[in-house]
Amino acid sequence: MDHPQSKNIASSASLATCSKPKQVHDQPYTYQPISSDHAIRVATIQLGEYGSPLTITLREVELPRKGNGWAVPEYQTLSYEWGQDGRDRPIYCDGRILLITRNLEAALQRLRSTDEPLLIWMDSICIDQDNVAERSHQVSMMALIYKSSQRVNMWLGEENETTQEGISMLESLDKLYDQLKKRLKSRRSSEYWLEDDIMSINYLRSILGDEAGIENE
Repeated sequence: MDHPQSKNIASSASLATCSKPKQVHDQPYTYQPISSDHAIRVATIQLGEYGSPLTITLREVELPRKGNGWAVPEYQTLSYEWGQDGRDRPIYCDGRILLITRNLEAALQRLRSTDEPLLIWMDSICIDQDNVAERSHQVSMMALIYKSSQRVNMWLGEENETTQEGISMLESLDKLYDQLKKRLKSRRSSEYWLEDDIMSINYLRSILGDEAGIENE
């Protein structure tokens, strides 16, 4: 039986723009089942220059819970818009082809470093989207996934004529965010539902094109 992604594998002509790294195959990536109800996959984005083919590896990690005593690797998370495009952009995952959306491809190109690999969680890659049961369970864990991450990267898209206007707006929101955090910290009770959500994010970075100037700690 063909894997669901095999129907969508780009033609050799479209793959010509994504030169194949060494030791990879033109076969679709096949997800392996996650071994634990409390585990997730995280991706390691390998080193590369902007515009070069994206290469990642996937690994499984166990999220923190009472009594497990395991140290969770310092991973980041990515928040972005799926957009209207389908998954038609090829990247290389563990030596196989994995299709992602155009917007996610743009985000990963901007996030990728030439200095050190990046360990990061993204829903469309780290969750098997063709496995309904897994997808449902992993989505139910998303609050914990974000809370356990070292940094949340919020991808806002590529730059355009309104970029500076958008950055100014984010800076204003950043000030409001800080004010709200201070107000919540000053309260003795946790009766406000916003408190848990805002305080759970360790570090938030907004990225607009190659601008990454809006940061919260």
